[in-house]
Amino acid sequence: MTVDGGVGAKNTGGSISISSGVGTATTSGGITMKTTDAGVSGVSGALLFSSGSTSSGSSGEISVKTGEADAGKGGAITLLVGTGDTGNGGDYSVT
Repeated sequence: MTVDGGVGAKNTGGSISISSGVGTATTSGGITMKTTDAGVSGVSGALLFSSGSTSSGSSGEISVKTGEADAGKGGAITLLVGTGDTGNGGDYSVT
């Protein structure tokens, strides 16, 4: 499946927004983005979050943010590297 915001020939291209439903009395809905498991002799698909390049100005930013809480703690951000059966899990880097 491809979702495309469209091309802006003379101005800004289209935006895409995905949001879960509101829970007016209880919890709002969640959003899960994942690739499915691979078959017996394959690798699972990758997830790539990337901002575009520019020839003039700054490139787009990528933000990861949890919501604020009035009567509790803000949500956690967790980065996990999967394990493997032929050595350590994959690497991660923050630069």
